[in-house]
Amino acid sequence: MLATQVVARLREAFNKEVPLRVLFDAPTIAELAQELETIIRDGRAPELAAIVPVPRDGPLPLSMNQEHLWQLDQMIPGTHFFNIPYVYQLTGDLNIDALERAIREIVRRHEILRTIFSELDGCPIQVIKEVSDCELQVVDLRSRVFGHLEQEAAALILEERTQPFDLAMVPC
Repeated sequence: MLATQVVARLREAFNKEVPLRVLFDAPTIAELAQELETIIRDGRAPELAAIVPVPRDGPLPLSMNQEHLWQLDQMIPGTHFFNIPYVYQLTGDLNIDALERAIREIVRRHEILRTIFSELDGCPIQVIKEVSDCELQVVDLRSRVFGHLEQEAAALILEERTQPFDLAMVPC
């Protein structure tokens, strides 16, 4: 695993394809440096193609993993089995406006959080939506009876985690 990370970093640093076997053929740093110099100077390894953004002016195909998820959702619609719920307990005063602004900024910067799946001519596609003003759903349990507070919170969490995730709709 570490070897593949080293090779990935070498590829990134030198913009050349660096075979994994180079690490094993050159067990010392000096030998590795010599191998890398040969690769770079002699051009033994091909140049890596530049990574360029895909134009956003038309439908985008699904990645392999997205397509598998979409197919499963087609076979078992309305399921919550694909949800990965997390629960965080925050202490102290919570500035809900600041939290909402932070979440909106994260959603604005990461288009995958605004991406839905749709169909075009029977084929699944990605559609990247514009940023929306979503509001956090706030449930204030401070006024509840202390003994029932944890039970009520647990019930709300269970209800939320069993909600199906609709791949055709942006969550907020």
